[in-house]
Amino acid sequence: MEQTADFSQPDRKEAQKRARKYNRSKRILGIVNFLIDLVFLLFFLLGGSSLALQGFFEGFLKSPWLVILGYVTVLILLLEIISFPVNFLSGFLLEHHYKLSNQTLKDWLKDKFKGFSVTFLLGLVLAELLYAILRNYPSLWWLLAAFLFSVLFILMAKLFPVLLIPIFFKLTPLKDEDLEKRLFDLSSKTRTRIRDVCKIDLSKKSKTANAALAGLGNTQKIILSDTLLENFSPDEIEVIVAHELGHHVKRHIPRLIAIQSLITLIAFFIADAVFRSTLSFFRFDAVHDIGNLPLLLLVFLFLSLISFPFANAYSRHLERHADEYALSATGAKEAFIASMEKLGLLNLAEIEPHPFIEFVFYSHPSIKKRIAFAKNFSLKGGTIRHD
Repeated sequence: MEQTADFSQPDRKEAQKRARKYNRSKRILGIVNFLIDLVFLLFFLLGGSSLALQGFFEGFLKSPWLVILGYVTVLILLLEIISFPVNFLSGFLLEHHYKLSNQTLKDWLKDKFKGFSVTFLLGLVLAELLYAILRNYPSLWWLLAAFLFSVLFILMAKLFPVLLIPIFFKLTPLKDEDLEKRLFDLSSKTRTRIRDVCKIDLSKKSKTANAALAGLGNTQKIILSDTLLENFSPDEIEVIVAHELGHHVKRHIPRLIAIQSLITLIAFFIADAVFRSTLSFFRFDAVHDIGNLPLLLLVFLFLSLISFPFANAYSRHLERHADEYALSATGAKEAFIASMEKLGLLNLAEIEPHPFIEFVFYSHPSIKKRIAFAKNFSLKGGTIRHD
C-alpha cells in the first residue's frame, strides 16, 4: 500500500513542538468556550432575561409546546452566536494554521450549519419531552427524565452510523476485498457481528486519520477513513480495528452508557432540589417553567466540570484494556507500535504530555505510554480472551 505521508525521523522533533503548541491552543480555546457558555447562562438567568423571554412567548402563545419551541429556538441561537468566534478560531483558523484541515471556509460553514441543525432538532425534542414530564409528573420528573435519557443514549448509539454520520461524511463500501475479508475474519474471531466495512471521505475535511466501530446490534459497522487507508498498512489497520472491536467485546459501551445514565440521574436529582429551592428567588411559578432551563444546563455544566477528570481516568482505563485486547487478538506488536507513531504524527498528538494535562484532559493514555505498554506486552498462550 502506498505511503503518502512523511514519517521520517528528522521531522519528529519539529512535529512534537508543533503538536504541543497545537494541543495547548485547543485546550485554551476549549476552556474559553466553556467559560463563555457558563457566564452567559448565569447572566441570562440572574439578569432576568430568561424569565422575560418565557413571559414574551407566553404573552401570545397558549400552548406550552409552542412556548418551549420559541424559547429553545432563541436560547440555542444565542448560545451559537456567542460561541461562534471561539469555534471559528478553534475549528477553522487553528486547523488551517497547523495544516490539519482541507476544508474551505464555505465547506466549514456548511458543516457548522449541519451541526447546528442537528443540535437544534435534538435539543428541541429533548426539551419538549423533558418539560412534558415536568408538567405531568412534578414530583418524580427527575427519575422519569433520567430513564428517558438513558433510552435515548442507547437509541443514539444504535442510530449514529445510520442517521448522523451520513450527514457529515459520504460512506462508501470498502473496495479492498482482501482487507475487508481480513476485518470480517477478525470480527468473527472476536465474536462481534459486523454489518459491513465502510470508507468515509475524511480527506475532504482533514489530514487526520481515524477508524471506528459504530452502532449497536444490527447497525454495527467498521468505518475507516480514506486517510487511514492511504497511510497505513493492512497489519496496522487490522490492529487499530482490533482495538475498536475490543471495546465491544469487553462491553465497554454498555458500561459507559450505564455511567452516563447514572450521572444524568444525579444531575436531574440535583436540578430538582435546585428548582424547588430557588423558585421564589428567580420568580418562577412552577418547576415546569421553561425559563429555568438555563438553571438545568448550569447544573449539568458544573457536574460535568467536576466529573471530567475522573471520567477521563476511567476512559483511559478502558482504552488500556482495548489496547490489550488488540495485541492479544492480532499478536501484531510491531504493527501496533507503528500505528501509534503514525496516528500521533498525522493527528498532531502530543507523544508525552505533562502528567497533570494527561490526567485532566486525556481520554486515552499518551502515545508514549501506549507504545511502552505494547513493547512490554506478552501474549498469554496466544489466545484471545473474552471477558
